[in-house]
Amino acid sequence: MNRRYRRNPDLILEWGSEHDGVVLVDSRTLRRFAVKRTLLGVLNRMSAPVLPGELALEDGAAPGPQETEALLARLAEAGIVEPVDDAQVVDDPPNPTPPELAVHALAARGGIARSRLDEVDIPPARLRHREASEVIPLPAGEGDSRPLRELLRSRTSIRDFAETPVGSAELGRFLGDSARVRGWLGPDRLQATRRPSASGGGRHSLEIYVLARAVADLPPGAYHYDPFAHQLAKLQPWDAELDDLQHRLICRPTLTEHPPPVSIYLAAYHQRVRWKYGGMTLSLIYRDTGCLLQTMYLVATDLGLAPCATAAVEPQASPEFLRPYREDVVHVANFALGNPADSAPTSPDFRPLNGARP
Repeated sequence: MNRRYRRNPDLILEWGSEHDGVVLVDSRTLRRFAVKRTLLGVLNRMSAPVLPGELALEDGAAPGPQETEALLARLAEAGIVEPVDDAQVVDDPPNPTPPELAVHALAARGGIARSRLDEVDIPPARLRHREASEVIPLPAGEGDSRPLRELLRSRTSIRDFAETPVGSAELGRFLGDSARVRGWLGPDRLQATRRPSASGGGRHSLEIYVLARAVADLPPGAYHYDPFAHQLAKLQPWDAELDDLQHRLICRPTLTEHPPPVSIYLAAYHQRVRWKYGGMTLSLIYRDTGCLLQTMYLVATDLGLAPCATAAVEPQASPEFLRPYREDVVHVANFALGNPADSAPTSPDFRPLNGARP
């Protein structure tokens, strides 16, 4: 009777249907348990280890020792509670958190059977902002590239930018080399495309929004990059809202006072992935984001531009230019772009490993 028990720290509480009531989900195994309200009251008092004799029902009544021990044994067998040794550290919250563990567990599950492909309404791979006030074609920006090995050695985050604008040809080449659609994959109805960066299933959910503060021959404002036509759709002129957005998502995370000439706001059109991968959706979007950011880094390095990604994200997309799409997209990352400053006061010192090639 001296054994202590605590609630499984990896449980997540979900609201079930009218018939299921409250549901507990083990975020590691994704097992689901429909539980009664009385049991929730007991579990609520088990965030720290307790002895069976310390438990009582919500109305204050205490079951007998044998009944309590039997209940806890059943709950432990199911994985809802767990026995705890006195020497075990139990005060620290689980790390990762239960929601993070649940996303990780879902990353290996999902997808629909090929036999059901004909039953699915597949979202288009191209997002058209028909409300745009202007469409601006981008220059192709052809040119020679440096060797890949050299780019990999030179790639770094640069947080200090010169005051000179980014050239429109440079911006065009940056977007074209890092994100332009190269062609279709498979039947047209599958809406899978090939682009410079990898994407699970060729879904490519990421939409690129360019906050152009200082770009030669381009009016300041917010633009959507159309990777099919290699053009920008103007969505909003530069205003105080874009100033604030750039400071919140670029300047504060990088600890710099001066904003870059160009900021990229990456938003994932999640239904483009969800229809095929279900519970794996968020995990795949994050992986795709990493692939695109690395591609952007290498292209920017090739062009001699200063790149820097930031991971500050908004729970819901706040820009006014995304108001009609807020239920359809999730904000996933940002990318700063400009010409490197002559000095870099916010860059950390770099110390090569002994014997390593520079």
